[in-house]
Amino acid sequence: MDPHSIVIVSLHTPKEKVWGELLAINPSGVTLRGIDLNSFDHFIRQMNEPDGERVGFPTVFFPMHRVERVALDEPCGSIPSMNELFARKLGRSLLDYLAQFDFDGGKTFGTRVVDLASVHFPFGTTVEAAERQLIFQTLKDAGNDKTRAAELLGISLKTLHHKLNEYGSAAPDGE
Repeated sequence: MDPHSIVIVSLHTPKEKVWGELLAINPSGVTLRGIDLNSFDHFIRQMNEPDGERVGFPTVFFPMHRVERVALDEPCGSIPSMNELFARKLGRSLLDYLAQFDFDGGKTFGTRVVDLASVHFPFGTTVEAAERQLIFQTLKDAGNDKTRAAELLGISLKTLHHKLNEYGSAAPDGE
């Protein structure tokens, strides 16, 4: 699968299906910009409201141990793909829609894409240590905007605050 393909990622623990644009896939996991399929109809309704707010899709990373399957979003016989449904209901493809949110120096409220293939942890790094480093790096990249960092991490602001309290206010060594 190529980056920027439209995919459906099936996850377990908890069971979820996420639809969106594939940004990266590597041995550590899958990064995409998308939404939970359970939210698809609500998202479309929100976009079709006359005063509807322009909403981008969050960029999320799923570790490979949660990924059951990554499938291209393709039609199957007479059943249209999710991208075709999206285009029918909003009048443009998902990639065209997402293009309006691409980061452009702050002129729009875009999504910054980080290539997680460049993130490396030494062999034997615990999950907790990797999570801590990823949280602090994301917070730094978001200009210490906790709301934005929580969005980028795909967690609630409350969870981010809990994690930061758990870690204390000190950033990891070398940050």
